[in-house]
Amino acid sequence: MNTSYLIAAAFALSLIACAGEKEARLEWSPPPADTPVESFSIIDHKPPSIPEWVSRYEAGGIQAVEAMSAYQNKYVFVSINQGSNANALELWLSGFSVWQDFPRLVSARVQARFSNATSSYPDDEYGNYFEASVKVTADAVYQGAVREDDFWVLKRYFLGEDWDIYEFLILVSIDKITLGTQINALLDTISFESLNKEQMIAVNQLRTSFYEGF
Repeated sequence: MNTSYLIAAAFALSLIACAGEKEARLEWSPPPADTPVESFSIIDHKPPSIPEWVSRYEAGGIQAVEAMSAYQNKYVFVSINQGSNANALELWLSGFSVWQDFPRLVSARVQARFSNATSSYPDDEYGNYFEASVKVTADAVYQGAVREDDFWVLKRYFLGEDWDIYEFLILVSIDKITLGTQINALLDTISFESLNKEQMIAVNQLRTSFYEGF
């Protein structure tokens, strides 16, 4: 796992914590280009073996999991929690609810779609439509999401001294058309009134290709 992965995970968690709060803008910046590769070894994991989706996710992220034949017509989401306290992470695992927690995963992916479509701040490019999109998708209730599997792995990082970290993962899937229909309906509720002409054009262009690279 590299540092950019940890940065992305921390960023997603910060979004979750702040999803219900009023903010002036959602801050964004690209990860450093020269992040070093961290060395680790797997010293334990949930028996009996590491499933294919975990191996693919570690190697290539969400896109690698969605390339599996089982998920070709689905979007997949992986919720991750890390730490040194296995008991606390087990409580998080058992308390995970698709009904309550899946909207936050969707919202983080919506935010990433906006962010990846611009080289500047998304709320400059898309006005308050960006922030509204992140929040409306975080507050929604979605139909059709399924908790597929979960897994944990204990990794030993070599950062001057050994550092053991548990990583717990939960896999959730949903039919692409089912999710796309629900997201479109939510985005359609957002007003364009406060956007300037350039922002309206940018939003309309993104909406026409929103699920390319989603």
